[in-house]
Amino acid sequence: MQVLIPGVMLKNLQVLRKIALFIFTAAALLSAVGVDGQTAEDIRWFRSNASGMALEYVPSRLAALRNEYSLSVQILPGNMVPQILLTYYEVIFTPELRILYENAAEIRRQWIFRDHNNNVRVNSSGKDGFFDNEREADNHVPGFIEIRNNSGQIIREIRFEDDVHNNSFIVWEFRFFYERNTLIYADTYYLVPEQEDFIHISRDYFFYNRSGSVRAIERSIFDIEADTETLRLAFPGLGTGIVPGRDEAIHGLVYTSRFLQNIDSHDTARISYTFDSRGRITGEIWYNDDDEVTGEFVNTWSSDRLESVLWVSSNDERSVLYEYDDSGDRIMERNYRRGVLERTVTYSGGREIEELYMNGRIVLRSIWEDGIRLLEERIPFSSGDLR
Repeated sequence: MQVLIPGVMLKNLQVLRKIALFIFTAAALLSAVGVDGQTAEDIRWFRSNASGMALEYVPSRLAALRNEYSLSVQILPGNMVPQILLTYYEVIFTPELRILYENAAEIRRQWIFRDHNNNVRVNSSGKDGFFDNEREADNHVPGFIEIRNNSGQIIREIRFEDDVHNNSFIVWEFRFFYERNTLIYADTYYLVPEQEDFIHISRDYFFYNRSGSVRAIERSIFDIEADTETLRLAFPGLGTGIVPGRDEAIHGLVYTSRFLQNIDSHDTARISYTFDSRGRITGEIWYNDDDEVTGEFVNTWSSDRLESVLWVSSNDERSVLYEYDDSGDRIMERNYRRGVLERTVTYSGGREIEELYMNGRIVLRSIWEDGIRLLEERIPFSSGDLR
């Protein structure tokens, strides 16, 4: 049996076929475009950890998000830079956006600006949309911005912290000053909530031995009201002009030797210091507004050398151990959390080798020289390490 199709009907079928092909092609293209207009090929996915390191390349988004932590990396045009970072953006920079996910949910965004030599000039990170264009001005979410010179040295750091008790936020600014690639001193500024001017809080002077290693740091703390120096502290070695007998600093703010970083001090109302006969800090006891102890630092010294620092609080315990050569120069640093090794740094002249650990094995190795990172190497996982 032969079926005859009228010419008009055949023409309509051809048109419908073209329409269907167009719709199919458009749908395929749209499915490959990300939320920021980037195609799937423009976004690289990695298996990651809580620190946001790109541990292992993953070929697809779905496969990456199956991990506990995953990371997306993409290069974006300058018009996608969020408002809060425009002050630090230059047209010669290439913006890079890194988004960290935990169990497929976004938890942190990191913006990196690189110059034409691929050097990092701006590094910023924030949680819960802090650097997102949709962020509201009163959204008190912590984050930070680092500005670097063309040698890779940090010259400014702006850090935002929550002040949950006063329903406000705290802004710190750190300014670093170098001479011939050597850090000479650093200033700390504090932005009082609901005010526009930064207040000069303290200045740290750095002292070096002949080999170029840091011998001592002297911190001068200023009275906020009178703009005069009220207290000097020296660590980790001998400084000059130590004021003995002063055992507390209370200005509505608190100051600490900060041998260990990222210690939460939001609830700290005052710090009680313990000094030895040479003016060095041997201990710090932190108190909250109810005069309850919230944490304690213990610094152990041997001759002129700081051997270890221990931080203990109700929910945390960290320590750092130092090793020295016969000349007294530091050659090794080991960082532990609850007794588990997390980080080591090996010093050799002006070169440092930093290694980060996870589950007892090295996952990242970086080589620094005179404060500039020369190499970053991710140690691949074996099949037995993958979960």
